[in-house]
Amino acid sequence: MNKSFTSVYHSHEEIANNSATIVQWIPSSKNNFLVCYDNGDIYIFDKELEINQFERVPFHDNCFSVWKSHKDQCNPIQRWHLCNANILDLKFSPEGEYLAVSSDDGKLRIFDWTNESEILVLQAYYGNFLCIEWTSDGRYILSGGQDDLVSIFDFNNGDILARGEGHKSWVSSISFDPVKSQISENLYRFATVGEDGYILFWEFNPGECMRARSKRDSMGILHALDYESSEESTSRVSILGLEISKSVPAKGRHRVYYMEHVGNHKYKEIPLSGVVTVPNGYITACWGSVLNYWQESVKE
Repeated sequence: MNKSFTSVYHSHEEIANNSATIVQWIPSSKNNFLVCYDNGDIYIFDKELEINQFERVPFHDNCFSVWKSHKDQCNPIQRWHLCNANILDLKFSPEGEYLAVSSDDGKLRIFDWTNESEILVLQAYYGNFLCIEWTSDGRYILSGGQDDLVSIFDFNNGDILARGEGHKSWVSSISFDPVKSQISENLYRFATVGEDGYILFWEFNPGECMRARSKRDSMGILHALDYESSEESTSRVSILGLEISKSVPAKGRHRVYYMEHVGNHKYKEIPLSGVVTVPNGYITACWGSVLNYWQESVKE
């Protein structure tokens, strides 16, 4: 992307009053990229179009909507209004068919990118979801947030499979590990970093998580009174052939299986802001603009 194009699309009158938060190429597209803004909008641009041709975009809606340009050779080519809150993170599913988006209203929304529809809204237990990741088979959505927890959601039914405890501050980044995971054996592995300066290593088996929760249920633990989001499920939607609630409230602590991390490293007292999986290890970034390479997880 050339510098002149970057300066022009930010000066467009419909966009100039908002701050860009995320820029990302769209999967399977050579020319199209999206830009997220702090007002809940996503604009899609074509880098090959003339930089001085822009179409006026209609005023923002109060609910989810998709606007498409009806003119040739004009940017932006689309605007997705997702919500009325700052977009914090987004990730496409492995096949690029679905888009997971977290925002500053405590929600994680799942969109059918192909059919341009909102299909699922998940509520955070506390605060906001700050980071999102998909497992490589697209079955589970991993997230970390301001509740210092890691949450694992089953995309097939919208239910929370487990939460992970271990961080002592906000979870700032999460990365699935396709190399160390053994999906054929239902073993998934990933890493998280947080503002506590730790990188934590996790692994889970969906079947074991479900059995552990069923065991707690049989003991009567899951029926204890506990906080649960009061947001009602207003509609239902079909995902992968299953009919589920479109809006899923957060489950209370005693209604969710909690798992522990399997290893950790501490990086001084500096908050960590990013983690990326690489062969045989991980790369982390911190607030001091330092990158570090970590070997495989170490058992405690």
